[in-house]
Amino acid sequence: MNTLTKWLVLRGLKPKKGYLSFALFIAVLGVIVGVAALIIVNAVMTGFQDAIKERLLSSNADIIVMKRSGAFYQYDYAERKIRKLPHVKGTEPFIYIPVMATSTGFSSASSASLRGCDPDKELEVTDIPKKLLIGDWQLFKNAKDGVVIGRILADNLGVTIGDMITLLSPMGRKTPFGIIPRSVTFRVVGIFEVGMYQFDSGLILAHIDEVRKKFGLGDIVTGIMVRLDDPENAKLVEGKIEEVLGKDFIAQDWISLNKSLFS
Repeated sequence: MNTLTKWLVLRGLKPKKGYLSFALFIAVLGVIVGVAALIIVNAVMTGFQDAIKERLLSSNADIIVMKRSGAFYQYDYAERKIRKLPHVKGTEPFIYIPVMATSTGFSSASSASLRGCDPDKELEVTDIPKKLLIGDWQLFKNAKDGVVIGRILADNLGVTIGDMITLLSPMGRKTPFGIIPRSVTFRVVGIFEVGMYQFDSGLILAHIDEVRKKFGLGDIVTGIMVRLDDPENAKLVEGKIEEVLGKDFIAQDWISLNKSLFS
């Protein structure tokens, strides 16, 4: 507070002008309370955003790499080039399929995302293997027809370890009568909780090879997940990935993929 401002405040607070002193006191107090409230709200929101960021990045990749158009074949070559870049800690090809999940005894269905993953590489890219409430990641690695699902989804379906779930996908079979939705079954071998509703209520992990087999897919992927040594390097690495892979590919960092949360 400069000398002039301090003099004006002290002068206004002198008892000889009771009403004006009181009014000025209330005004100054209001400013103090307002600034304090703003600081507190800002601190709370910053802490909330940091918590969301931590949970989000523990459950998903720092960067997602996909083809701009067409099927993503020869992904091994792209993955090798990405792994050689500075700041890259791990990579994992994945297949993404939107599904409706049901279970025996439950008439309602839950919308979910089936992600075909490599159980070993998943350990390099996300913390989901460490977030299991029930089950064991090693069991998932060995159970080809097994899936790991979010806790809220498990509650909605009324399932636990050993139960079967049915997944209905629009990626169906072509017949003379049109496309028939494909229905496949998996056995629940693990239930996780990461603290993000979108994952806990709608994510299903299965072996990528088993997903290909059950859904009649060839040796293709939806994209490649990338984990970095520091998420703050995402923009830098994103540009490097597009540079080494060429114009047929697009890389999106975690901020771009979650604009609604960090704008």
